[in-house]
Amino acid sequence: MNRDLGLVRKLMLWFERSLNPGGTLPILEGALPPDRFDEETDFPIVYEHVRLMTEAGLIESDAVHHQPENIHVMRITWAGHEFLASVKDPGVWAKVKPQIASVGGAVAIQMVTALGMHYMRQTFGMPPA
Repeated sequence: MNRDLGLVRKLMLWFERSLNPGGTLPILEGALPPDRFDEETDFPIVYEHVRLMTEAGLIESDAVHHQPENIHVMRITWAGHEFLASVKDPGVWAKVKPQIASVGGAVAIQMVTALGMHYMRQTFGMPPA
């Protein structure tokens, strides 16, 4: 399985919208929100991405220790919020996506965050860092 950074972004947007402080967000097979995911979104791929996002420190979840049919996201971490802030804007994401594709999609999450921040700086009229 290849890591899909577009799916990571989509999941992070969902988590940001749906998580309540102190609560958990269950992610259940067959119950992905239809306004966020199309019918072709394969749940095992979502599960594996939630595991990867947990391992990367973007979110806290029980995906590493539970079976795929019963996982929960507890919170977005500081690093997760930084990633999401850098690619949340659709215009920025539209600039970042071709950069990721130009190297075959294999880009470190820190590089995606840095690219997003670069384009955000341009949006704000700030000089490159």
